[in-house]
Amino acid sequence: MNAKRGVVPLLIAIVADIVLWVSFTNGISAALDGSGSGAGAWPVVFLIALVFLLLAGAMAITRLFRRESIVVNTITTVLFAIPVAILLWVWAVNR
Repeated sequence: MNAKRGVVPLLIAIVADIVLWVSFTNGISAALDGSGSGAGAWPVVFLIALVFLLLAGAMAITRLFRRESIVVNTITTVLFAIPVAILLWVWAVNR
């Protein structure tokens, strides 16, 4: 039963990771495109995916403290931590 509840944050983290990186690459590509189409909605999609990723990470960390589905929640935490660490690193380098 606990493994099923641990799968929901894992699925959210996987989908959010994919949407995060697709929106990032497409947003950069659209912003650098000379046609004037612009990045438009890509920053919004990026931020929404980031919020979902943070929620999945918070759910996984909370469940790790409760000792529920340790393996699944550890994988979710790693899927959450890697993009967040990369974003923080990029932000720190560009300050």
